[in-house]
Amino acid sequence: MSTPDGTARRGAFYAAQHEDRAHPVRCAPDAATVLDLCTRDVVTADAGMMVAEAARRMRDQQVGALVVVEDASPTRHLVRGMVTDRDIALGIVAADRDPHACTLRDIMSTSLVTARAGDGVLDVLAQMKARQVRRVPVTGPAGELVGIVTLDDLVAALASQVQAIAGAVWSSRRRVV
Repeated sequence: MSTPDGTARRGAFYAAQHEDRAHPVRCAPDAATVLDLCTRDVVTADAGMMVAEAARRMRDQQVGALVVVEDASPTRHLVRGMVTDRDIALGIVAADRDPHACTLRDIMSTSLVTARAGDGVLDVLAQMKARQVRRVPVTGPAGELVGIVTLDDLVAALASQVQAIAGAVWSSRRRVV
């Protein structure tokens, strides 16, 4: 059985582990948007990039996926697909294909789940569950890439909300006693 003090310590530990979040949710999860939670610095690639180069970029940037974009202008990138480390493992390595001879176009997913910047967190979570994906590019009004949101981002935000609720309940219980 958990003690209130143990709960508080775990909450503080969790908060310390996630204090680097740039956009903590300050409202109810159903009112938050994916723009509040997404990572804005997205690692991208061009569809013509060789798979071996893409794998190195993923390793160097410590990401599990690349958003494949087409440059509409120097500052505006349109989402065209996504490639994950799993795509490379199954589509290239397991199929005995040469990663130096294949481009991302050969293995990228083009049927993507995307989220608009104003979409609600719970709506995006439902889409991720239905389509069984862990990462979703976030787009602006003209379809341009503005960020990426991951299942981990959403779960962490919801967990922080639950932690805040638990803290409020615990605080009110101490005052009553």
